Amino acid sequence: MSVGRAALAAGLASAVVATLGMGREMLVSRIFGASVALDAYLLAVTVVSMGGSILALSLRTSLVPVLAGGLAGESAHAERHRVFTVSLLGAAGVGGALWLASLAALPEVLRLLLPQAPPAITAQLGQWLSPLWCTGMLAGALQGALQADKQFLGAGLAPGAVPAAGMLVLAAGGLVDDVTLLAGGTLVGAVLEVLAAGWLLHRRGWRLRTSAPHAAACSVALRRVVQQSWALLPGMSAAASSQIIDRSMAAMLGPGAVSALNYGGKLPSLAITLGGMAVATAIFPYYAESLGKGDAATAHALLRCWSRRLLWAGAAVAALGMAVSSPAARWLFEGGAFTAVDTALVAQVQACALLQLPFCWASWAFSRYLAASGRNGVLSLISLGNVAVNVVGNYVCMRWLGVSGIALATALMFLYALLACRHAVLRGTRAS
Repeated sequence: MSVGRAALAAGLASAVVATLGMGREMLVSRIFGASVALDAYLLAVTVVSMGGSILALSLRTSLVPVLAGGLAGESAHAERHRVFTVSLLGAAGVGGALWLASLAALPEVLRLLLPQAPPAITAQLGQWLSPLWCTGMLAGALQGALQADKQFLGAGLAPGAVPAAGMLVLAAGGLVDDVTLLAGGTLVGAVLEVLAAGWLLHRRGWRLRTSAPHAAACSVALRRVVQQSWALLPGMSAAASSQIIDRSMAAMLGPGAVSALNYGGKLPSLAITLGGMAVATAIFPYYAESLGKGDAATAHALLRCWSRRLLWAGAAVAALGMAVSSPAARWLFEGGAFTAVDTALVAQVQACALLQLPFCWASWAFSRYLAASGRNGVLSLISLGNVAVNVVGNYVCMRWLGVSGIALATALMFLYALLACRHAVLRGTRAS
């Protein structure tokens, strides 16, 4: 399968998931509007889901190169299964421990971030959303194996269980403005995602194994996964904290600001998912295969080709999206508890957020190359720089444009990320 076809499969799956997600957001906007209860849910999901992603994405990003190109020889099949098994069991253990810790900590964090949220709601959100630590870790390991196996369609469709279950639970609950129904639907969907990914791997012949003919080779591969995950952990922590920082600083602007930032980011997130994320997901194992075989020229050619395509395509999509931002926000969200005033604010946030597309898309082509070449420590340093640019940008731009300034600062952050990743790749190429 070529990179183009793989990106098409990943993009198709992402389109289905994004459509389901947008449908859920449209339903949520009509039920909850821009409210304190929804702000509490969004902050809780951000803390738990993004916190889990710090570990899950570190594991997945480190696992794909090992499973796709880091093992060779007659015993490679058994070795891959053992590396996957140990990684999955480790993910379950870490996720379970974080689940228990979050039961007590999450309500306190919510009360700190959003003092106006009722204590009863923060306690219920803590109970329903804390298990996402565990499901997120398991999904990270499972998705890593699916991507290494180039099962882009199945890997991309599995996350669609979360928005689909959310809509079904809200509908079953009578479409009432109860955030516990929204949280319960999120948890049900996360469990279904893990089950679906596991079933897909089982169909592909993946099995849980704790031993292999060449245990020494497996141990070397596992050490590489652990070392690369550890090196990437600070970077993933920084990347995950950006959204938490954005929403926390938006909460300082008054009630409804977090909700406006959330709604305004939906269309840009859809474009990111269908474009840059699909290509980055598809190209990652191809980078790993080429570099694992010592064929750096092919990997460099893929990088040059797709980074340019993503940069120009992202610019075109951003321009089109900004031109239709107001009618799009009106059509997607306005109605019920969501007023015309809310629409005007969300349209402005949306237009500013779309500016990130060309820089975000192109930066992912470079960041996946760095990850495939085992330079996760460099990625962590760049991500830490992202946080600094984001915080300073938020502070400056929100004083100028309010919540829309936070969206604009994200575009500046991705511009820095693109330049830093490109510099790191070129420096590594000259050194080799």
